[in-house]
Amino acid sequence: GIANNAADRERTQHDLDAIGAWSAANQLPLCIPKCQSLHIGRSYVNSNYTLCGSTVATVDQLTDLGLLRSSYYSYAPHIGSIVRKATRSAALLLRAFS
Repeated sequence: GIANNAADRERTQHDLDAIGAWSAANQLPLCIPKCQSLHIGRSYVNSNYTLCGSTVATVDQLTDLGLLRSSYYSYAPHIGSIVRKATRSAALLLRAFS
């Protein structure tokens, strides 16, 4: 969620605590190493969050549903990734039929 001030950050941490409590109560453990926090925007104050007693990693970019998202909200990393994959596939095809 949006966390522009201390109250918003506390609300986000409260939500994470509720998710952790729910997962424990329902015996559905979370894979904490796969959890990440992405702070979007140049003026955004980075906050450290915890989930089930472990610190959530803060990253500059992450993949969400196949889309590479960055902290500066540019699609350049995602487009670059797609172009690199397409170039590798085209090179492989050219080598196979040359």
